[in-house]
Amino acid sequence: MSRIRADRVTNKEGTGAPLFPNGIRVVGLTSLSNVVAGVTTFTSDVSIGGTLTYEDVTNIDSVGLITARSGLKVTAGGVDVTAGGIDVAAGQFKSSGDSSTAAPPISSKDDTNTGINFPGADALGLVAGGSRKLLVNSVGVTINNGSLDVNGGDVLIADKIVHKDNTNTSIRFPSANTFAIETGNSERLRIGSAGQIGIAGANYGTSGQVLTSGGGSAAPSWADAGGGAWALLSSISNPNTSTVDFTGLTTAYAAYKVHFNNVSINTNNSRQMRCRMYLNGTLKTSDYRMLSSFVMVGAGSVGAHGGSTNAIVLAGQGQGGRGFNGELTFPMKLRTTGAIDSMQAFYGTCVSHDACNQIGGFNEASYSTLLTGIQFDSPDNYNVTDGQFYLYGLTRT
Repeated sequence: MSRIRADRVTNKEGTGAPLFPNGIRVVGLTSLSNVVAGVTTFTSDVSIGGTLTYEDVTNIDSVGLITARSGLKVTAGGVDVTAGGIDVAAGQFKSSGDSSTAAPPISSKDDTNTGINFPGADALGLVAGGSRKLLVNSVGVTINNGSLDVNGGDVLIADKIVHKDNTNTSIRFPSANTFAIETGNSERLRIGSAGQIGIAGANYGTSGQVLTSGGGSAAPSWADAGGGAWALLSSISNPNTSTVDFTGLTTAYAAYKVHFNNVSINTNNSRQMRCRMYLNGTLKTSDYRMLSSFVMVGAGSVGAHGGSTNAIVLAGQGQGGRGFNGELTFPMKLRTTGAIDSMQAFYGTCVSHDACNQIGGFNEASYSTLLTGIQFDSPDNYNVTDGQFYLYGLTRT
């Protein structure tokens, strides 16, 4: 075995370090300076006191854990993880602020046109198919070139939905169970909690009014119905009460009519049904002037009665009845001032269990005494039951 002892080894010219073109093998802990060329194998620990530098590294083949104490920089080629995942225990996973939609900085491995980009400060975009579909920034959420499809849930809106290109047009939620439509920054239509329709705000009109068109350049409005038609104002079915009342009548209508069918008095005995009027809000109980006639069913006889009475009798003089069908009409006087008494008239027909009535009459009072209500009851304090009552108003022209 040969041995070389030397204080210094140089190249043959004595100008630099020696070359080891076939490599060098060092056994044991050794400190080397300027070992160049070839492949060098160390069979034990290598300690480098300074900085390890290199010209080029094609591959680093490592089995086990790699620890980069001050960060890991990849300048080309990228990082390809074929198994496992990337676990960031502290700090952040960062990407550049690239706004690209054709190849977003964070993309699907198999589809580089789908992913996440960062179009600006405080902004994040979701990209699909090479175009941004969703933008989230400090202002809110913007959907680009698509629609919002919510399956199995609700979209919650605090106040209103506004048109993007015209902020004066919106759908608003002004109160509970109510929504409104605005154009030109003004409310045009409102649907209330009971289904009522409001025009230009909470303007629901009054009972009996109709929605009238304003033409092609004006908004519709509530207006009284045109004249000559009977409008159904209210109805009562199977009342079973001591009185059936219709109140709140006004001169807004030319006349009122009550139609009744299959109405009974709640007793096994034959009993009359009567009608009374409210005048200026007070029930009138006397001084009617009756002009009526009746035909008794089966007997063929005709009778009549008149004079003052305390009600409008709907079964004929002295005849009780059950099963009332008919109608009474009450013309409404429009004149409310005058020096003499005014007549509040009524007329109608009634077919009961045992009689047919032709009814007419009036009550005389001051011009200012107006019909304000109609009441049906039994003079024997039995309930009015079964059947239906319908109140109609004749609209004025």
